Amino acid sequence: MVKTRANSLLVVCLLFGLLVQQSTALFCYTKCMCQCIFFALFVTCPVMCLFKCQSNRPPMTSSEFCEIGCSLSSCAHLNNKDDPGKVKGCLDSCSNTCVATRT
Repeated sequence: MVKTRANSLLVVCLLFGLLVQQSTALFCYTKCMCQCIFFALFVTCPVMCLFKCQSNRPPMTSSEFCEIGCSLSSCAHLNNKDDPGKVKGCLDSCSNTCVATRT
């Protein structure tokens, strides 16, 4: 059960890393959360990461919110070790969906 939970959290970290590579704060948060998973600090780490990484970040755009929400709801269940192409396809479809909704 713990291994499954850790794998799921790792997939979420990887999704964030793949989703918005340009965003310094999101990269900071992803890196921080991955360290939380590695050191098993699940309870206190998310809050610490949020404060650490949000200090110098401009507000997120609606497109970034859309892509994060879509990837978490549609792609988080995918296991990237088994089929990385499927994860990439899911993330790309989220990006396309969010661009289509914006225009």
